[in-house]
Amino acid sequence: VVTNTEGYYRVVDTKGQEIIGAKYENISFNEGSQEFTVTTDEGTMGILNIDGSTKIEPNYTEIKKISEDLGYYLVRNDAEKYGVINENGRTVIYLEFDQIGVDQNRFSTNGIENPYILYDNCIPVLQNKKWQLFDVNGNRMQVVDANGTVMQEFDQMGCVERTQSNALSTNVLLIPQYEAIVVGIGEEYGIISSLGESYVPVMLDTV
Repeated sequence: VVTNTEGYYRVVDTKGQEIIGAKYENISFNEGSQEFTVTTDEGTMGILNIDGSTKIEPNYTEIKKISEDLGYYLVRNDAEKYGVINENGRTVIYLEFDQIGVDQNRFSTNGIENPYILYDNCIPVLQNKKWQLFDVNGNRMQVVDANGTVMQEFDQMGCVERTQSNALSTNVLLIPQYEAIVVGIGEEYGIISSLGESYVPVMLDTV
């Protein structure tokens, strides 16, 4: 990755052959996925293949790979809304959410491998201070409890103990042996599966 006299970045191979022309404000290379992240004059970002061909058009103000296996990217637009697209640029979750994924630092001892995709199966999203879950195909998940009540929105993802000095060590989002997720409505908590089944109704004071 080199710059020209005008400060634009380009990519050449070891023989000096140009792979990506000098038209980007920045270029970074991801060795794991063998692809380039490029930034345009307008500050928008996209993904190019290792041969310089376009993988994802530079239409986003932020782009970040969140799953190698699925080829999924977290993207943000200039309205500060987030969504998920696949490696072909197809929308999985529309860019209309305030946050995608949980704050891993709040559950530092809970063994969260990927804060964006829990159990490789569901994606937590936040909109208007309400949490929802989507499956990896982009379908909104519905949780039906024992009383037949359908829940699609939650006030909290995980049980966060705000009053304890060792709060971070007691905060719980995941219960891995059951592939379970702790959710909250109001001041009470329940436990659901990663497939949207209700394990414990929303009735607990703490988890």
